[in-house]
Amino acid sequence: MSNELKGKTVIVTGGSSGLGLETARTLAKEQQANVIIAVRNVDKGKKVVKQLQENKRTNSIEVMQLNLASLKSVKEFADAFQKKYESLSLLINNAGVMMPPHKLTEDRFELQFGVNHLGHFALTGHLLPMLKTSPHARVVTVSSLAAHKKTMFFEDLQGVKHYRPFQYYRQSKYANLLFALRLQQLFKDNNWAVKSVACHPGITKSNLLSRGEERVAKGLIYLMQERFAQSTQRGAKSILFAALHPSIHGGEYVGPHSKRRRIGDPFIDSIGDELYDEASALRLFEVSEHLTGVFYPKSKSNA
Repeated sequence: MSNELKGKTVIVTGGSSGLGLETARTLAKEQQANVIIAVRNVDKGKKVVKQLQENKRTNSIEVMQLNLASLKSVKEFADAFQKKYESLSLLINNAGVMMPPHKLTEDRFELQFGVNHLGHFALTGHLLPMLKTSPHARVVTVSSLAAHKKTMFFEDLQGVKHYRPFQYYRQSKYANLLFALRLQQLFKDNNWAVKSVACHPGITKSNLLSRGEERVAKGLIYLMQERFAQSTQRGAKSILFAALHPSIHGGEYVGPHSKRRRIGDPFIDSIGDELYDEASALRLFEVSEHLTGVFYPKSKSNA
């Protein structure tokens, strides 16, 4: 893959550790992009960037504060970014939480649905005007194998009635998939030269469980990671493929190429077409707009 992002601006949410950090490092060093890691903990982000610079692995990463559990923070980040930069060539919606006990965000959303989906939905919406005017821009949204169960609790999105941590993690990651593929349809309907792509890293070693407290379930996940997971470097390949590969036209679902899709080199997986449900995607979009107060332009074909 060529370095078409040289000198261009990229945002990676959750870029201070795990898949986000590996993605940001690769984009900055190998693609020579100007990478902004949007993170909740700015001090941690700065320490990571300093270590990368000291090791001469890159010097083109900047840290900006973004708390996806706060719509106010999302708006402040988007405003600050658009004041400082003139274009945005790549937005990678990567940050996430997994299997916490039932908690609510600042805006009273179930934490996983609020951070993993609604925060990124609002962020992308706020940055859409800049994406539309940036040549060959892409939005990459990181989903998960958990999305393959096609779980959505539209009658109890916030887990008030029957919260189960992993089921609501599945919901948030299926929401990521529906959002990414519906977003591409919106781009296409309006003739915007932006590509939206969904991807998943398979089973990859990461710190996604760091904010969870479900000990038994977490133990099982950690055991699976130790026995079956691929490295962060390999897991990030799916994200980088979605972000960079010239074969991407928008609307694809990228993941590891193996029988169970757990590990392997990335490829465009046709299962994305099977997982996508138009009615659910449209309903999710409408609900997300009303919950966040961030409204996307309507498709011209539906106007």
